Amino acid sequence: MNIFISQGEQKLNQMIARHFHQKGETPVLLFTDRDKHREFMLSQPNQATVFCDTFEEDVLDTQIAEAFGMSGVDVLIHGNEMLDEAKKLEEHPFGLDEHIRHYLHRIFLLNKVVVRQMIQPKKGHIIFPLFYDPLYYAEYVSSPILNQAKLSLMKCMSRELGPFKLNVNAITFGYYNDGFDRQERKARKEKVEIFSLKPKLPDLDEYVKSIELLVHPSANLIGGENLHVGAGIETGI
Repeated sequence: MNIFISQGEQKLNQMIARHFHQKGETPVLLFTDRDKHREFMLSQPNQATVFCDTFEEDVLDTQIAEAFGMSGVDVLIHGNEMLDEAKKLEEHPFGLDEHIRHYLHRIFLLNKVVVRQMIQPKKGHIIFPLFYDPLYYAEYVSSPILNQAKLSLMKCMSRELGPFKLNVNAITFGYYNDGFDRQERKARKEKVEIFSLKPKLPDLDEYVKSIELLVHPSANLIGGENLHVGAGIETGI
């Protein structure tokens, strides 16, 4: 299965690619930062990548065709940007809007290029991995504005693409172990007790595995859903 993952610079998205590579799939990471792309290629030479310094529709179309050939993309994963909106708002109060627009424009272009390929064979999955908004209160990176924009887009796309048998979903991860040492882990557990009693901090690898639920669903009837993963942190009805 051909899997195209954007935001290749981020550790989470690299972990997603590594997981599916180990499963025998064909993941390809999209990079837009030349230095980080070069660094990643030196450290992970067996992982397929695409570098795009001009994020335009025609360029993306050509590069995706070169990466996957006639078989095209089976799964598009809009990699998480790990945007710390609170920090951006504090540093540049009038610049956050530009960051949000920048990321959404790239998502729009990727959708336009990849969906065009998926519609004719009437098969494909589009996935938005997110992190739970209230994790902000436990001092995790949080992107509530971008998340809500993605969820709205996901719902709209699911309605429009459902007739073409394309499944569009989001998957929201909960609190996690971000490489904390023993003392940091204890302090972080105390902060996330607002979500559950005696919380466990799963490694990101554990969350990455759950994406398989949407890549290889037991039935192709899941669309327009936001699947929450993480010890029942989402209690809304």
